[in-house]
Amino acid sequence: MRIFCILLLVFCFSSCTTNRYVIKHCKPNPNELNFDRINGLYEGSELWNILYKNFSRKNDTTALSGNIETEINFNGTDKITAAVYQNGLKKNQITLKAKVYKDYVSIKKRQHLIPLPFIYFKSDVHKTLLYTNSANNLGLCAYESVTLNILVFAGGKTNHFSSDYIKKSN
Repeated sequence: MRIFCILLLVFCFSSCTTNRYVIKHCKPNPNELNFDRINGLYEGSELWNILYKNFSRKNDTTALSGNIETEINFNGTDKITAAVYQNGLKKNQITLKAKVYKDYVSIKKRQHLIPLPFIYFKSDVHKTLLYTNSANNLGLCAYESVTLNILVFAGGKTNHFSSDYIKKSN
């Protein structure tokens, strides 16, 4: 019975991720947070793909090719609206819950956990922080982890990444 309890605790705590943990691994250099610097239009679909992973477990089925732009609008308190455009036409839009900290905005962590100890265990965690850096560009610091255990077989992937995005326009 003790082994069962220990394994259950290990499985449950394997998906715990805090903002400090993400910041520690990405080592961002945030500037004083300015919402006008976050809101705007950014070139490419990479930013959209990262934000969509925080929105849903399912893959984005929006067919994108050519001139892709991602627009971000933060209301300053608790919601980020992201939209993707292809050749000037809106293809998809999502709304994410967010929380403002001193010098960054944290998107609410998306966590999916299915524990059936000894048989099946799946954990899928995505955590993203947005900030403005010293060059007034949008900085992104993110963490994602996917773990799957079936009986005695296990597999998983953990990834920390950060990147900067130059604003195309407001």
